[in-house]
Amino acid sequence: MNRQLTWLRDVQSTIALGRQSVGGASQYLGMFPGAEPGVIDPHLEEYLTAARTLRRDRAGGIREVEALAHRGSVLSMLFLADALRKGQGCELDLHASETWYRRAASLGSGRAMYGLGMINFSKNDIGSAVEDMEAGAERGYGAALWALGLLYKQGGEGFSRDVDKARAFLERGAALGHVWSSRTLAILLMSGRYGLRARLRGYVAYLACFLAAPMAICGGSVDRIMR
Repeated sequence: MNRQLTWLRDVQSTIALGRQSVGGASQYLGMFPGAEPGVIDPHLEEYLTAARTLRRDRAGGIREVEALAHRGSVLSMLFLADALRKGQGCELDLHASETWYRRAASLGSGRAMYGLGMINFSKNDIGSAVEDMEAGAERGYGAALWALGLLYKQGGEGFSRDVDKARAFLERGAALGHVWSSRTLAILLMSGRYGLRARLRGYVAYLACFLAAPMAICGGSVDRIMR
């Protein structure tokens, strides 16, 4: 009987955590494009104005964003770095992208460290990429925690697989309300590796992800998202 009561309390706790995850994920996704917890942009209103310009005049918007970046707008630095890294609306230029990421990182951006990690991944410099991602994770950037969770979950050439370490990173990302961390964690827990209670928690977390962000369940490949 005591074991059944303990299990029931675990179920109730898991459902509560699932509801909390929905709220956290919704809050995370509800931020304006480019927002990053803990990083304040002194030119936020001007950046949002430039973002609206981008939708109707790409070239003009980029000029506005670049001017803001030179004035110290973190979000503008990140926008330029992302565009240059992916070659979106401009020529691909990893050197210039890295420069903007480093400027944003000097102002405390964890997202910038994530971007530097992605550049190093593209160069197949896994060691440096992991260091960058870990720096981003320490600054509380959910995508960096998710990337580290995937790395340790899957392993690869020159990188040892460590599922328990992967879970630890994913737990931290999920606690921040990062939907893809929650989704990957849920799948890991549903595998049964950590027992029945963890499997139940995985099912609830997976449902919570679907309620918060259906596209995290129904669409989007890891390769496309981690560009």
